[in-house]
Amino acid sequence: MENNIIKEIKEIKKEVSPRPEWVKQSRALLLKEIAADSRPATLGIFDYSRFISQLFRQYAFEPAVVMLLIFATFLGSSLTLNAAFYSLPGAPLYRVKIALEKTQLALIPGEKEKIELKIEFAQKRFEELNKIARQTDVAPEEKTQQIKEAVAEFKTNVAAISTHLNKIKETIKQLDENKTVGQDKDQTVMMAISASAKTEELIKSIDQTIESLSETEKAEVQEIVSNVIKSAQEAGQSAQELKDQLSAEGEIKGAATSTDQAVETPVQSAGTTTDNTTQD
Repeated sequence: MENNIIKEIKEIKKEVSPRPEWVKQSRALLLKEIAADSRPATLGIFDYSRFISQLFRQYAFEPAVVMLLIFATFLGSSLTLNAAFYSLPGAPLYRVKIALEKTQLALIPGEKEKIELKIEFAQKRFEELNKIARQTDVAPEEKTQQIKEAVAEFKTNVAAISTHLNKIKETIKQLDENKTVGQDKDQTVMMAISASAKTEELIKSIDQTIESLSETEKAEVQEIVSNVIKSAQEAGQSAQELKDQLSAEGEIKGAATSTDQAVETPVQSAGTTTDNTTQD
């Protein structure tokens, strides 16, 4: 019986259809009521994060989206790195600058390369110190604090030069005497000479910059500057000792080689004379 009723209702539905005008008016009325009762939805952080995560899952591996993400990341990083590069002690991004330098240093395996990089960083600290010394629109207390921070970072870099030089000296003692090592020693000697000259130059430059400060500023940083100069002198001394050590080893090796050649020459000459006599 229920099946018959359903069949009859379907037949009536086919025969009866609402007027188009009525459908249009009813639709407009319903939309008006919905608009009146609805309030604008406020999206929270969770809604945004869910949308972004869904979008990422859906499109993250599309080439265009990947390139866009890389470009956005690179652009943001470049702006930050550029600002950090020109920052001075006391600025918010200065610590970022120092952290990037430490990261750069950690990625370099060789001690000689680390020394060259540390000298470069020390030169940057000196340039920062010069800029701070020339500032006239900064409060005296702030300027003094900036000078102290720049000088402290300079001392850290210079002290590290001595550490790396001492590591090289210990390593040199364990190296075998062969051609490759000899070439490496030659490069190390040149590096030691350069490190000694540059640290000496930095000491003179620091002295000149400190002399340009006011008496009050010099009094504030006198102790830390004295420690810096001492560290720089120690670095220069370590470089000189390394150079002398390698040069002495080279002279000893050269003397030994000359002696061997002198011993071999008479033997070869005697052999030649004997052969000639026999042939005659």
